[in-house]
Amino acid sequence: MGTIVCATRSGEASRPLQNRAVQLALERQAGLVFVYVVAPDTRLDLDEQLVPAISHELFWFAEATLNIAKIRARQAGVHVETTVRRGAVEDEIENVIREYQAELLVIGGSQARAGQHFSEDGVENFARQMEANTGVPVEIVRLTPEPAA
Repeated sequence: MGTIVCATRSGEASRPLQNRAVQLALERQAGLVFVYVVAPDTRLDLDEQLVPAISHELFWFAEATLNIAKIRARQAGVHVETTVRRGAVEDEIENVIREYQAELLVIGGSQARAGQHFSEDGVENFARQMEANTGVPVEIVRLTPEPAA
């Protein structure tokens, strides 16, 4: 049985991405790994004393988000694991691909909005970089952006 890695975030806009990953896992009879990377955001002007507490809360939120995705995947009949990583998004996703010997990476692509890690061109570039670095194909699921708060 192969493995599919799905790099996800939170929010309703990520649900189509997670659903597509579940669908692919069922079609391929593959395992599924949801990964969420908590990346340090150096653009924020934070008091250094708050960084550990904020990092802890973001990690907890990521785990909660992945647990919801895991429940839905298991209900669909997919063997699923989750992992939360800290660090650079590109590096951590590549690490997960290698660790789980993935046969496919599934990522979301949407119109750029404030706080998003990648622009539309950035998603395409990221996908090509992952394919070149790992030899694993990447499927980009087009997502509808969440409304700005």
